[in-house]
This record gives sequence, C-alpha cells and structure tokens, in this order.
Amino acid sequence: MLDEFSSEELTRIALECPYHHYHLEEDAAYTEIVDFETGKIVKDGTQGLLIGTNLLNKATPIIRYHQGDTAKIIGVEKCECGSNFRIIDLVLGRYMDSIISCDGEIIPASCFMDLAYDWFLQFHIPIHGMQYQIVQSEDGDITIFLVVGLYKLNDTDLCQIKQSLYKLLPSNTNISIMEVESIPVNKGIKYRPVISFKNAYLNGK
Repeated sequence: MLDEFSSEELTRIALECPYHHYHLEEDAAYTEIVDFETGKIVKDGTQGLLIGTNLLNKATPIIRYHQGDTAKIIGVEKCECGSNFRIIDLVLGRYMDSIISCDGEIIPASCFMDLAYDWFLQFHIPIHGMQYQIVQSEDGDITIFLVVGLYKLNDTDLCQIKQSLYKLLPSNTNISIMEVESIPVNKGIKYRPVISFKNAYLNGK
C-alpha cells in the first residue's frame, strides 16, 4: 500500500497499489458516485459526489453517507497487483469548496491552492505569512483577498497573481484582487481558502 483514502465515517475507502491505482476497499465500504444536482448514480468515468456505506460498523450503521467529497470511479480494470476491486480516480476534495466556472465546470479548491504555491515557486513572490482567500460571488465574479504580511506586493506581483487564475478559469471571468486586514468570509472555525457562493451545496439548496 502506497497511499490511503479514508474517513472516520466510512473507514478505508481506497488504497493505492504499487502500480499507482487506487482500488476501492469494497469489503470495508461500498462506494457510489452520484450527480451533483439530482443525486442519481452516474456512469463510471463521470465526476460526482462520493456516497459511501460503511460495511464494518455494526453498532451504528452508516448507510449512503454523504461527506461532500467529489470523485470519479473508473470501474473494474485489470491490474498487475491482482486486485479485482473497482478503481477510483480524481479524488478532488470537497464539493462545497469548489469553484464553478461560467460554463459549469466544477474546479476543486486544491487546484487553486496549487496556484498559490506557484506564486512563490514560479513568480518568486515572497508569500510567507500571507493569508489569502479566493471567493466566488453569486454573479460568478472571483475576488482574491490577500492579507499581506511584512512584504508589500507591487503591481507586477498583483498582476501575476491575477493572471495565474486564468490557467483554470475562462478568459471572460471577472477577477479582482483586494488587500485586506483579515479574510472576509469566515464560516465556522476552520480556515477555508476557497469559497463559492454560486455553489448550491454551500448555500444549503
């Protein structure tokens, strides 16, 4: 086993084999992928919400539990490791933290967090100690809120940060940057760097 995808509620969901396939642990949890809007089971190879049933917890059964993760199940494929369990692909994090593009594409928060690493690694912007939050408003606009530390960002820095988001978003997306003293959206006790108010899950719809 090289890596594990699991949760407290569903126990072992998938394990990575030596050939870098994530095999579902079918004897520990039964996993389904359903449509984001309708809740109906989708075909293999389609991205959707992960629904799981814990097969080990006999005291408090957890049946078709929705923990908010988005994923894609490839299906059954022959693997040199010998496993006959289905293979899961593209575990993309929580749906509630995803940005929804103008054309309906669901882009997980992890993609935007990778871009934030590039601000330092590619653009050499000293972001140590700088907190950020990327927020999608109801009308689809994206605002990058930056809580700047000791280093003062210049116009080139701000331009590079803004342009980096177009690697993920359509060119007609309206992106703006605001430097603030504290992050503007704080729901709960956990810091969330990416938030979408266009996301129906976040708004309880």
